[in-house]
Amino acid sequence: MKKRTIRLTGAVLSALMLGGALTACSGDNNNNNGNAASSSAPASGTASSSASASAPAAEQLDPVTLKIYFAGDKRPATDEVWKAVEDYTKDKLNAKFEINFIPFNDYATKIKLLATSGDDYDMNFDADWLAYPQMINSYLDLKDLLPKYAPNYYGQLQERNMVDSITAGGKITAMPWTQITNDHPFISVDFKQSGLEGKLAQPENGSIKTVEELDAFLQEAKKASPTSHILEWDGGLTYSKILSMLAPKYNYADPVDGLYGLTYKLDDPAMKLVPVEQTDWYKEAVAWAKKWADAGIIPNDLMLNRDAHANESNNLKVAGFTSNEYINFNNFLGKPENFYSELYPEGSYLRRSPLANMMAINKNAKNPERALMFMDLMATDQQLYDMVLFGIEGKTYVKKGDAYVYPEGMTAETSNYMDWQGQWGFWRDNLVRPTESRTAEGWKNIADFTNQPNSLVTNLTGFFPVTDAIKNEIAKRTALTTEAGKPLMYGIVKDADKALADYIEKQKKAGTDKIVAEIQKQADAFLAAKK
Repeated sequence: MKKRTIRLTGAVLSALMLGGALTACSGDNNNNNGNAASSSAPASGTASSSASASAPAAEQLDPVTLKIYFAGDKRPATDEVWKAVEDYTKDKLNAKFEINFIPFNDYATKIKLLATSGDDYDMNFDADWLAYPQMINSYLDLKDLLPKYAPNYYGQLQERNMVDSITAGGKITAMPWTQITNDHPFISVDFKQSGLEGKLAQPENGSIKTVEELDAFLQEAKKASPTSHILEWDGGLTYSKILSMLAPKYNYADPVDGLYGLTYKLDDPAMKLVPVEQTDWYKEAVAWAKKWADAGIIPNDLMLNRDAHANESNNLKVAGFTSNEYINFNNFLGKPENFYSELYPEGSYLRRSPLANMMAINKNAKNPERALMFMDLMATDQQLYDMVLFGIEGKTYVKKGDAYVYPEGMTAETSNYMDWQGQWGFWRDNLVRPTESRTAEGWKNIADFTNQPNSLVTNLTGFFPVTDAIKNEIAKRTALTTEAGKPLMYGIVKDADKALADYIEKQKKAGTDKIVAEIQKQADAFLAAKK
């Protein structure tokens, strides 16, 4: 079967129940249009018969303890909540839970050490932006086990056409979230907080769609508030706000860490990789960075003094690059002083990867089958889902209408459980609940937005190249990115055209062509294996 790259169905993403749950009613299809990324919707249907197997009854199960690791800090009520989870699932799982947290800064290193040392912990949170690229070989292949021990969850992955996306080298090592979003770029301004209210006419929402229109607004904002930090900015190569903003204009994939600054056209079926600095996309980004730095729209000392500017009060930062997710959360839409506009709304943009938040099972796990049975319940049992994510009603959360909110006197900073870090691998679109900051309306808007035809899925999900043969060249490329690439992205060069040409030549001499050839060879093999 050829690789399918599809969009989630409207039924899966858009049907938000009054209680806040998104319901799925879609099936699989065999469409393949040969594109690098596509958005063909599957027909409605039911889960595959391969997901119909049933797990053992609890009375047949010996008692076990599931040992799970999450990234972040452990909150005070964690053990009490998970004891309640144990009691609730006893008849179905007969399992106790040992819940552990590792601080984010140490997580990738310590979770890998646990796995490689032979520790028999069962399951952990991971992500393609965290430890997963280095941990793939430390995780259990679930291709045969998922349909047997988590048939309902596996069926949901089939309905959402996510199985191909999480299969690499014939193996499935990730159990992904199903609450997928799209980070198509927006510009946003809080006119009250920024101090622009009464100084500059607030544009109509959606009226700024191009970089030229954005530039005209920023120039006027600078005149109205000459001492302000006008534009939020990040000038890295593998994550740059200006590159992200222009990506849908040029139909390129945002360069990611795992591809070392290489990109590809979203409509290229061959997925030919190219160094981002060699594209017209990058050239335009450099030109705008230079113009805005010279005009003081972005501080010309920002690259060297990021910490100082990061600590500036919010009203000194007028405009920010953000996403549809931000626009629809944090009660942003409920305030008339908030302006927002999607940039290049007709352009294609990749949705967030299924691997952006996930759970995985240690290949040395003591109880992999029981861990999968727990994941199956987490995909189907609303009461269990609510308990794991929000805790105990009256103690860690209360209900305010349909929303799950903090008890009186408790905030995000003082929360004893709710909004705990590392929970995102459990997020399910069919069970999601609204909160004060993530409303039912917001979830529905995000679902509708993610379901647009120009919201694409990449065929390279799960591709993490082996770099042993090019590690020296990558080290040189990375160093040059910092030394010569970042100044271009922050606009602090005298002659942008000359500086860019010099940068491209330095990268070529450092071995970029060898990097492209090696990663392209591996990408071609990865894609061929999916056909």
